[in-house]
Amino acid sequence: MYTKIIVFILACTNCELTKITYPFNTNKYIFCSDMANEIRTNIATYKEHINGDYNLQGWYTKQGHLFVGVKCE
Repeated sequence: MYTKIIVFILACTNCELTKITYPFNTNKYIFCSDMANEIRTNIATYKEHINGDYNLQGWYTKQGHLFVGVKCE
């Protein structure tokens, strides 16, 4: 069973990944991907492109940081 979920955010091209840790909610979730999807949709919005550049598509936070992924432990 998981005890925590770690979200990876990229703030800039030359930056290290930022790690945000949440306790894993075992009362609501069984699978890591289910909790990850809820966190992602709560903190980020999908962008098809940034300023017309389709290479920059992805999930971005309100601060403009790229949501890279998650890891459950």
